[in-house]
Amino acid sequence: MIVWRYVQFVRVLTLVFTRFSLFLALSTSLIVGGCSSDGDNAEERPDAFPVGAKPWSVALDEDRNLLYAANEFDNTVSVVKLDSGEVVGVVDSGTGPGAIAVHRDTGFAYVANAFSNDVTVLDGTDVVATIPAGLQPWDLAVDAERERAFVANSGDGTVSVIDTNANAVAGTITGLQEPWGLAVSDDGGTLYVADAATDEVLAIDPVAGAVTGRGRTGERPRGIALDEGSGRLYVANTETANVSVLRLPDLSPLVTVEVGLAPLAVAVNPALSQVYVVNSLADDVSVIDADLLEGLSTIDAGRKPWDLAVSDDGGTLYVAASSSGEIRLIETASLIEG
Repeated sequence: MIVWRYVQFVRVLTLVFTRFSLFLALSTSLIVGGCSSDGDNAEERPDAFPVGAKPWSVALDEDRNLLYAANEFDNTVSVVKLDSGEVVGVVDSGTGPGAIAVHRDTGFAYVANAFSNDVTVLDGTDVVATIPAGLQPWDLAVDAERERAFVANSGDGTVSVIDTNANAVAGTITGLQEPWGLAVSDDGGTLYVADAATDEVLAIDPVAGAVTGRGRTGERPRGIALDEGSGRLYVANTETANVSVLRLPDLSPLVTVEVGLAPLAVAVNPALSQVYVVNSLADDVSVIDADLLEGLSTIDAGRKPWDLAVSDDGGTLYVAASSSGEIRLIETASLIEG
């Protein structure tokens, strides 16, 4: 539990530094902007998008050219244009926004607020609903085909099921201990839940609420990513600094890949056969070759990276650098050679 407690300590320690870095970044931007001509770099996208204080999560809505960043310290969500980095709005959320998932059809963004125990629903910069959740909701997954969203409530061992048509709670899955990461199968028939207390991933029938399978992981699994094309589930194990690769559908172990300190989130890029893991206490991202199932390289990700997302075409990786107060942009073509 040493690493886990240190993560919590770092959260408090970096609040002051976050505010200072944001001020410094803004001041520098104003100075540089004042000295540049109007035409300089007009078409260039920056390599980082400044957002609020301690962005804990990032999600993309490429159909609407939007990026959402959940700023835990500010209790806000930054809404940013993907093509330019322009902040089009800063929206008040609940307390402690820590995860975001976007409904691909409606464009609604669902924000889990870990300290006010609810979910804020956004339509761009507009708040359309606030939905009660369980205790300490930490992750979200959306099943757009069946109009459902799932919320992992780590504090009471439940998963809230939200009807995304009505934006209301439709049910609750119980019997878990400390659910963190979530992923839902393409056919909606299986919900995968990483339980940090039992060091396993559970396969659950979301309609019946019954456990249909279990797979062992490393210590304190958190972020998970599903790759049904290759029949694999990737699990970031925070305490043991590795990633468990499990076979689908039986969740049997395939291999364990070592990564950096305190991995929190994982994302798959099928276009390049790569997997990315954000290592919050190493300030970097591990790149895994999804064919060989071995580490390729590590890349700088700013201070205390917390979450990441991959563009639909696989060309850009977006990393929420929580203590840098920004979303880092990394062109994935540069990672092919490691």
